[in-house]
Amino acid sequence: MSSLARNGVFDDVLEVTDQILAHGQKLGEVDGQLQGYHEGHAVGLRKGGEIGKELGFYEGFASVVVELAEKYPEIINTRVRQTASRLVESLRAFPLGVATDESINQRLQLIRAKFKVLSSLLGLSGNFVKNEPKDPVAAL
Repeated sequence: MSSLARNGVFDDVLEVTDQILAHGQKLGEVDGQLQGYHEGHAVGLRKGGEIGKELGFYEGFASVVVELAEKYPEIINTRVRQTASRLVESLRAFPLGVATDESINQRLQLIRAKFKVLSSLLGLSGNFVKNEPKDPVAAL
């Protein structure tokens, strides 16, 4: 057998091997994209829930302050009422649903800052504390 005949046989084997490797790489890329999508979705849901709880707390707190300031203006000063009102307005303007707005982090930081100012005016610490048990079964 000549060396050309042997090279031709091995060329066919190498070509099939290259095709198998290319197919495997393509499958790996598709699988990686799918896994990345699912992991990103899960992280987004968890993070969205955390932010929702935080903003819900701020809105409830600020709304009660506004209501109390209107009912008892002699106890709660105008600056506190205005700060609480502005915080409620910012919270109600915060985008809900799919977060495609690139300024969402800036808006969130602004809301947190307003809450800290309101807390400071009321003599409170101004930190949102996540008071959740580590083990969800332990909460039962």
